[in-house]
Amino acid sequence: AWFTECHYPYGVTTTGPGHASMLTGTSPDRHGIVNNNWYENGAEVYCAASSRYGLVPPPPVVLDAKTGKPVKPPEGGTPERLRAETVADVLKRTHGAGAKVFGLSLKDRSAILPTGRTPDGAFWFDGRLVTSTYYTEKLGRPFPEWAQRFNDPPFANRWFGRTWDRFRPDIDYARFSGPDDIAAEGGGTKQGRTFPHMLDGGLKAPGKDFHSAIANSPYGNELVFELAKACIKAERLGQDDTPDLLVVSFSSNDLIGHTWGPDSQEALDITLRTDALLGRLLRHLDANVGEGRYLLGLTADHGVAPLPEVSRMKGRDAERVSRIAVQERAAKFLQERFKSEKANWFESVVFPWFYLNPGMAQASGHTRERVAAELAKHLAEQPEIARAFTRFEPPRDDLHRRMLRSFDPERCGDVGVVLRPLDL
Repeated sequence: AWFTECHYPYGVTTTGPGHASMLTGTSPDRHGIVNNNWYENGAEVYCAASSRYGLVPPPPVVLDAKTGKPVKPPEGGTPERLRAETVADVLKRTHGAGAKVFGLSLKDRSAILPTGRTPDGAFWFDGRLVTSTYYTEKLGRPFPEWAQRFNDPPFANRWFGRTWDRFRPDIDYARFSGPDDIAAEGGGTKQGRTFPHMLDGGLKAPGKDFHSAIANSPYGNELVFELAKACIKAERLGQDDTPDLLVVSFSSNDLIGHTWGPDSQEALDITLRTDALLGRLLRHLDANVGEGRYLLGLTADHGVAPLPEVSRMKGRDAERVSRIAVQERAAKFLQERFKSEKANWFESVVFPWFYLNPGMAQASGHTRERVAAELAKHLAEQPEIARAFTRFEPPRDDLHRRMLRSFDPERCGDVGVVLRPLDL
């Protein structure tokens, strides 16, 4: 099915806001997940992790090659930046321990944000299956035996040395998606630009690059499917009259789209495979939960734009945007407009938001609102940008209202931009 008039009600359509919006039923201005990353209280933060928590099982200690000192371990996942209840939170609040809630994904944020603050577990893939101390210590949810079985030995290792080739050799892939070899496409983690794709990550034994390659292939979805089956069986989901919730995110589609583009043969292949995988999931639910005993919702967190080079091949006016160049021109404009010495006009720039340095505005003798208005005017005149908005102005039209639905005053900057779409 091809839906030509589907629109998100909010403006910043990245993964974090998508997964937060799905089961809160509201937009980032209410649930607070305004982007995957944003600038807050003097630092850039990630939407679904915090230094207060660590990974479980703990990652091995990694030493810095230059200093020999231990590298700071990754932050542990947490839903604490989420400001609205999800369906999962309501289930747990109304049904207590009888309602089981689990989130499963390759990505942490995709397992964490839909399942809210009090799930029975959220698990993701970090070379092995992990959760965080938010769940095991703060919530008191042990790392279950069925999940541990995916790590001893690592479940993903079964695909080491395999290749990824076309799922349906009877289909003319070039007819439906174009040529296999487009120079602008990526090559993944030493996977190559064209079929067949190697999945060893260039390694002689399973390691980090191999795990990255598996996630960036259809076998990442296969791993999550096996995880879902194990969770359903071990936790006896759907086996009584109290509703349970299982959130499953097949993230490989996203990773493949980012690497090879939505018009690629790889994107066509993962779509065909996902259709078949969903059929297997439905048959598994029919057999193990029962026909008519479950409700399934299917959605996506965001879309993906065509590669600019592919758009140009089709006669469209498209180009790649250098965010650094846009930022440098903006800083130069403010320096000249307000006659200041070269200085740091921005505390941070996390697209689509420009966070002004309030000290610079004060030193210039102008209000922050005035500086933001001048910056927005400059940005709107740049060839890469269609619109620019300030945090201070009321909504002017539907596009502006959508951007405001992605706005949180504590987490967003002074000026937000919308890049120029192909049809303008």
